[in-house]
Amino acid sequence: MTDDRQVDLVAAQDPLTTTTVGLAGRDHRLLRRIATQLQRDEVEVAGLAPDARELVLECADMGLSAAVCVVTTTAELENDAKTLRRRLPDTHLVAVLREMSGAAAMKALALGFTGVVREREASIALAPTFRAVCAGQVVAPRQTRGQVARHALTERERAVMRLLQQGLTNAEIAARLFLAESTVKGHVSLAFSKLGVRSRKEALELELLPDDDEPDAGHVVRAGSF
Repeated sequence: MTDDRQVDLVAAQDPLTTTTVGLAGRDHRLLRRIATQLQRDEVEVAGLAPDARELVLECADMGLSAAVCVVTTTAELENDAKTLRRRLPDTHLVAVLREMSGAAAMKALALGFTGVVREREASIALAPTFRAVCAGQVVAPRQTRGQVARHALTERERAVMRLLQQGLTNAEIAARLFLAESTVKGHVSLAFSKLGVRSRKEALELELLPDDDEPDAGHVVRAGSF
């Protein structure tokens, strides 16, 4: 996943003048606002369409660098991803989600999108996101990095992080997991490195997905929508 500094570095190396994008979404007014801002950022907007299928028909021969899908439901995300991956296999995909969560970001990335942007930040975040994904990076909002990066944690690191987020000290975590405190410190250090945080305060702000077999009453995902 790319952080702000990586995006800035890619931006300096890969000018946007070579970027051509297509926008798909049912909110035409929003698409127009995004298109206007992108043009100010010297991104060529090849076309606007109500969905991915129409975007393909309109822009299939234009050599799109990236296709942006503004979606609000899981079904829309899945349908757009399927259509674009089949019809425009060499085009980078970026999802603009109305409601952002780690679960939604992970869903988009799993479907083949390499950039995920929150709708209310689209006007300022899309340009650097294009630069990054066209340079081979994966981009997601900072606040989702805990869930997106979770797959990189080992089972023991996840267990330690869950207890840390409950407010337990290293000594208390060690007692709970029957480990040496020095071992817990090592797990915490590795987990912090993987998650891109430097302190317990930053770690407490992350929203980590619970284990599949460990229901979390505080983590609710409404079916069919983000």
